[in-house]
Amino acid sequence: MKKRIDYNLYKSPGIMFDDKGETFDLTDILCINRKGDVFVYPRLLNGKFKSGGFRTGRPNSTGHTQITVTDNNGKKRWIYIHRLVGFAWLKRESYQTNVLHWDDDPTNNDITNLRWGTAYDNMQDRWKRNRNPKYKNRLSEEEMISVYKMGKGKDGMKPRHIYPLFPQISQSVLWTIMSGRSIRLKNYLKRNPEVIENNGLIPIG
Repeated sequence: MKKRIDYNLYKSPGIMFDDKGETFDLTDILCINRKGDVFVYPRLLNGKFKSGGFRTGRPNSTGHTQITVTDNNGKKRWIYIHRLVGFAWLKRESYQTNVLHWDDDPTNNDITNLRWGTAYDNMQDRWKRNRNPKYKNRLSEEEMISVYKMGKGKDGMKPRHIYPLFPQISQSVLWTIMSGRSIRLKNYLKRNPEVIENNGLIPIG
């Protein structure tokens, strides 16, 4: 039996923006329900008839489901289902640019599992759930102090010598710790001033 659409349960995401901040309009192109089911309208595009119907989408490398549509400017786009649900159904503040999953399951695009947030919120989720695809673990506080000490003094080690000892972090993160510019390091030393005295470190401004 052919699936029928109840338009009372579907909404258009309207005008959206992508990761680069470019806006585009999907008002007359598709609609989506609270569970993440997408219906694309049939229409004429450049003199050719484009058939409509339900789109299931496919997962990308991180498991997020996406579909391809041609927007109102004739540009073909890959769009995440969770962003469609966010734009259509969730209230968003002007500074919020990311749609996040409460349970961290990228395939669960039900409205009850989604929320708007910032890029910082998204990064916090990555660290909390140990989900950084390349650097899954960050240094412990003891390791962080060790890295900071290794680079200090006349006989301090070079980053290229320290990096092989801590392959779980990027070289840029290593450098920010060694140089004392790491926010996490600064906050830790502010909370634990005795660490500076016990290790003979110079206070960070």
